[in-house]
Amino acid sequence: MTARPRAQDHLFPPVRLKTTIRFLFRSLQAKISRRNAIITDLEMPLKAKILRRYEYDDLPSSDSVRLLELLPGSRDQPLRCHLVTVDLNRLPLYEAISYVWGNKQYRSSIACHGKLLPITASLQEALRRFRDERKTRALWADAICINQKNIKERSHQIRLMDKIYALASCVLVWLGPDENGDVREAFSLVREMKQFYNDRRIKFRSINDAIRLHHEELDRCNSKRWESLSRIMRRQWFTRVWVIPEVGCASRATVFMGESEIPWNELMELFSWLYHRAMYGGPGGTGHYIAIESILYPWLSYDTTRDTLDILAVGSKRIPSFLEVLDSVRERECSDPRDRIYAFLNHPILRRGKTGPIIKPTYSTDTVEVYHDFAIKWLEHYGEPYLLSYVFHPDSSTIHNEFPTFVPQWNIRNPTEIFNPAPQRNGYNATRSTFFGAKPRQDRLLSVHGMAFDTVEFCSECLNWEQTPTHCQGPGFLEIWKHLFNKAEARPILYQDDYRAFALTLTAGQLNEYSGNGKLPNEYLEKHFASFSEYWLQLLHSIGQAECDIPNAMKRAAKRGWVGSFARTSSYICHSRKFFRTRKGYFGLGPPIMQNGDLCCLFFGAEVPYILRLCEDGSFIFVGECYVHGIMYGEAMDMLQSGELETTEFVLR
Repeated sequence: MTARPRAQDHLFPPVRLKTTIRFLFRSLQAKISRRNAIITDLEMPLKAKILRRYEYDDLPSSDSVRLLELLPGSRDQPLRCHLVTVDLNRLPLYEAISYVWGNKQYRSSIACHGKLLPITASLQEALRRFRDERKTRALWADAICINQKNIKERSHQIRLMDKIYALASCVLVWLGPDENGDVREAFSLVREMKQFYNDRRIKFRSINDAIRLHHEELDRCNSKRWESLSRIMRRQWFTRVWVIPEVGCASRATVFMGESEIPWNELMELFSWLYHRAMYGGPGGTGHYIAIESILYPWLSYDTTRDTLDILAVGSKRIPSFLEVLDSVRERECSDPRDRIYAFLNHPILRRGKTGPIIKPTYSTDTVEVYHDFAIKWLEHYGEPYLLSYVFHPDSSTIHNEFPTFVPQWNIRNPTEIFNPAPQRNGYNATRSTFFGAKPRQDRLLSVHGMAFDTVEFCSECLNWEQTPTHCQGPGFLEIWKHLFNKAEARPILYQDDYRAFALTLTAGQLNEYSGNGKLPNEYLEKHFASFSEYWLQLLHSIGQAECDIPNAMKRAAKRGWVGSFARTSSYICHSRKFFRTRKGYFGLGPPIMQNGDLCCLFFGAEVPYILRLCEDGSFIFVGECYVHGIMYGEAMDMLQSGELETTEFVLR
């Protein structure tokens, strides 16, 4: 008797079951793909209405800006907004968003007046976080409020950015979602530390005393919370250029990450505290020193009244010049290299005593032209040569590209400590304040007058000087030592004491414990030489050269020396520079691409010498600034008056 088929066998035979599973799997894949597409069922339920892209209307006047009216909705509902045009002088209450664009290839979208407006995934996350469930929220976000495809509009709106962020009731800093669960621990640490250092300021005379005497109390805090804060500080937002003017101009700012938030000022106070600890060698502080300085220092430059912990009084810090602000953000990321200048053209330092920026931002001009125009306008307007100290060529590629060699390439990281960052900053006065008259010429050439006083005869490999002697690149330093103090090799003797001259050259004539200018007091010179001697003896011992011929004066002085005193200054002065000796016997520190045969020159009006390289056509490559021991305080001007040197016109290419 034949068995009667079961109902389920008819409904789900083996072949049909496989087909059904395959269909369900493909349907799931299709849903995932649609989820990641610009138009999704979740984001855009009214598909037929949103397929048309939103088209921007031209702004009616030079003072017009757009505001984003973010319509209410729950976290999972589609994003909807309106764009309204308003006059910058009659703005309603609004907030401005500071965020990172992120990867532009992965785009999402928002319904703007019922039409499709593409946005970055990062901005979509921010808008979802800031959307109110019940009422419309007025916001400003660059990717939406500026027509990014209109170059003329972008160029003009960039000039208004400082006002837009300054007039906002609050700047909303969006760091992104909290994937690792760091934010609660980190923000609770920020609040706890605020109470910690406020108590110390009341108890002790100064914040410096509180840090120096009681940093061990900090180390009892939960280390995991410091690790959480460290991960947050490595967020991409903290690496970007544009965030500096955005929070710099803000009257009030709040940091958001995931579901948590904290006032920006509280985070900056903790950064100030950590900066102090790093400066004074507090444990745990040095690892964050560079990251903290790159945002804290330029942020304070917008409003020095924010400097509640006296950061601008620490070490050699002062109110920065505008060029120092540009230099301080060289390590930060920027998708358009022109923005490294454009982002700061309305900086308050630049506005003092001037009407309008030095150059006007325009995205129709290429980067070379922007950097060149800025350099020429700066030299013409201020008549001071210290812009040339910001030129840094890490290798020969940057002197053979399309940039003039005398123009700072702000998109290239500069790891050196600049000798002449601003007028009279380090006390040098190599030409005794004579007039600097640079004249631009055709084909992006620059004519300057001065004198060539010597030629490079020996230069070392590029130095990588560390604060601990055992971490130094021993062979490079041993090469210098043997070249200078090998008694079998004859060379010009210029200084009364070559060892002391060498010690001062390695710190560019600066003493860690002395902040004055002019002639150095003997007491501080002796301390400096003692610390140098102790450092150098430890270095030679660490590289197995303890048997080198060390003069007895150094051995005696080393007993009174403190390694840290010399190491602190020499480590940042020597880093990424070469030691050199000239034909006449001068010692110096110069740029990493200098070579034997280069000229040591002075431009009238300059406070420091420069290294130039003669070309076949008679023009010169500008190699970079340098320190020459025995030339920094006008000695070459005496040689010029005596007829030993003569005036020369240098045409820089």
